Amino acid sequence: FFLQGMADERMVPPIFGWKHPEKRAPWVSIIANCAVVLAMVTLSLPEIFEFSNAFTIAGVLLGLVTTIRLRLTHPNVPRPYAIPVGTWGLLVLFLPCFILSFYVLLCLSTFVVSICLGVTGSGMLAYYALSEARSVGWEGMQGSVEDVEIFGVKSHSDHVEPDADFNAHNSTV
Repeated sequence: FFLQGMADERMVPPIFGWKHPEKRAPWVSIIANCAVVLAMVTLSLPEIFEFSNAFTIAGVLLGLVTTIRLRLTHPNVPRPYAIPVGTWGLLVLFLPCFILSFYVLLCLSTFVVSICLGVTGSGMLAYYALSEARSVGWEGMQGSVEDVEIFGVKSHSDHVEPDADFNAHNSTV
């Protein structure tokens, strides 16, 4: 369902948000995910474990770096929870996680690490490219989920446009 959410946010082509008219399942996204799983089936079990570890570590490292970056760039934004140490304390607190994560990455095969770095890096580049494009007025992928027609059937979407009065800083969620 990640692809469907990304299609709703216009980060990928709207075809990935297309839902079956009766079952309302995002079947194009499901087929795309199935293709990735079928590609993974060709790998050995230890390689699958390595890929799982590599992408988990990539997610953890991105989360840690994001936490530190938000602490530095937006220190006064209210948060739903608090880490009761300063920025340097946060760095010291996260240091064992960074060290262990890089150690595990060094233990993985070069093939797995290079694929993980390539996918993670291309995802980050795509995100920043979309952010820059939106800052100059681009509104996302052309068309909307409702405009997609496959096999003569129009799509159905649950996507709701955000309320203009919504203020993320006043949100309690």
